[in-house]
Amino acid sequence: MRWWLLTLTALAARAEAAPVLSGSAGDARCAEALDLGRAAFNATGDTLLWPIAKPANPDIRIAIAQNGLDISAGHGVDADPALFDTVSREPTKIVFVQRRATGGGRMILVETGYGWRGDFYEVLLAEPAETAEQAITRLRQSPGTSAIDAGLTPPLIFHSRRANAMWLIDRGQRFEPLHEWTVMVPTGGKLARLCQIRFGTSDGLALLPRPVRRLAALLDEALGPGADEGTLQQTARRRIMVAQGWANAASRPWAVTGNPYAQSVATIDQGLASWSRHNIKRTQVVTSIHALRRPAERALGDYLARRFSGRAGAPRSDAHAIIERMSRSYFAFPGGG
Repeated sequence: MRWWLLTLTALAARAEAAPVLSGSAGDARCAEALDLGRAAFNATGDTLLWPIAKPANPDIRIAIAQNGLDISAGHGVDADPALFDTVSREPTKIVFVQRRATGGGRMILVETGYGWRGDFYEVLLAEPAETAEQAITRLRQSPGTSAIDAGLTPPLIFHSRRANAMWLIDRGQRFEPLHEWTVMVPTGGKLARLCQIRFGTSDGLALLPRPVRRLAALLDEALGPGADEGTLQQTARRRIMVAQGWANAASRPWAVTGNPYAQSVATIDQGLASWSRHNIKRTQVVTSIHALRRPAERALGDYLARRFSGRAGAPRSDAHAIIERMSRSYFAFPGGG
């Protein structure tokens, strides 16, 4: 199985703003989900979806999990063959079927191709006498049958050995920064919510100082509306990436690593100069962007020093790096390096 395994102890002391558990706090599955959430939160990945930690509880093993950071090409999960059979039903569909019923049913994960965005993932609980084909037909005939919202983020499915029971973590949609995680367990023939892990607000800018918010608004104005971009939606995708970056800047600044393919600040400035040439309003926007970078860095440095006072590092230099990386994240000018 190819998912990346991360030790939980290596990052134990990093976070100052820990994830919060609501629900059945005394349940071992919720405790494990909280540990996994802390590992994801404390890691340097720009999302909470990757890397995936190995469960610390030896009674719990991963049955199905995402198998890489970028799964937009499809075939984005691996399954433990001891627990799930992998069956191809159509060229664009893969079905993972729990081999032996537990808790009154069998869990089924349906992965359906969805073009360049990746695959859609749905989960159902088949009744003991129901075949996989019958369960999938029921899913298609009754919208809402899936236990999780059909989306581009696969759930994490686990097996508890002693109880011989399956359970899962629904990690929400990957385009929503710091989305809460929901632990779901088979109960009465359905998958029911047991607890949730919350990581903070998805609107990171709302937490950041006013100069940072103002700089972000100007950068967004320069990015433009992104109208008539067809199905690729380049501007919308860039805004999703930027929102993730600001959410990290506010709640987990160690994860603002930046896009390794982003253009240099010099290239971005040259592109903005060309974009604004002979246009008074655009020139004002670019002038304000340059003027706000230093105040935004100072304000962000003060914010980091206050909120993450126990964290090793230099808030001023961290703030400089974050503002630089975020400024570069908004744009990709033709022919730039």
